[in-house]
Amino acid sequence: MTMRIGINALFLIAGKVGGSEIYLRNLLCNLTKIDKENEYILFVNMGIFFDFA
Repeated sequence: MTMRIGINALFLIAGKVGGSEIYLRNLLCNLTKIDKENEYILFVNMGIFFDFA
């Protein structure tokens, strides 16, 4: 059964790299490798949209 899973990344700030951003980037990178069934929706501010697109 396919699920849509939303991830709240609205707390990220453009141009600021910290532990939370590194964790989220690694999480998303690895989720795409191991989970081909579910759809992930990332909620971000427009300021960092292109960093994750």
